[in-house]
Amino acid sequence: MQMVLAWKLSLSEIGEISQEEFLEGFKNLNCQNLDQLKTLLSASKEELNNGDNFKEFYLFSFKYGQGTENDLKRVLELDVAIPLWELLLKDRFPLLNEWIKFVQDPDQGNQNSISSDTWAMLLEFTTIINDDLSNFDPFDAWPVLIDDFVNYVQQKKEKNNK
Repeated sequence: MQMVLAWKLSLSEIGEISQEEFLEGFKNLNCQNLDQLKTLLSASKEELNNGDNFKEFYLFSFKYGQGTENDLKRVLELDVAIPLWELLLKDRFPLLNEWIKFVQDPDQGNQNSISSDTWAMLLEFTTIINDDLSNFDPFDAWPVLIDDFVNYVQQKKEKNNK
């Protein structure tokens, strides 16, 4: 719920809300009391069932996770990205645990951060690529990290089938 509220208020940093963000956010939402806030949050959770709304929310979470200090870097630190993925993609991406193992694996390049492009394309990947990766085309324009992930999963499958 906190992430949904942060999204609706357009907050800029995890764990912080300025007086300006609070006042402007509630004004923009036309929300003046706790009952209206409860109604708004309930409706907002329903909005996330719509793919376009979820995409907007997911992309917001990247900027929100960056905070104001790192927004020029266009990357999200891995120790922030992983909990966000676990929160946002747990019911949407069956390969999430494999993805997290992959990005943490020191043999896979030892990722310290995730680029905004990879962040955005991972959501796209989760929506158009089959869970068994059967429709993945290595000639499509995926970020290298996602290409490497597919190879990682396929190699693990081959190793387990031997």
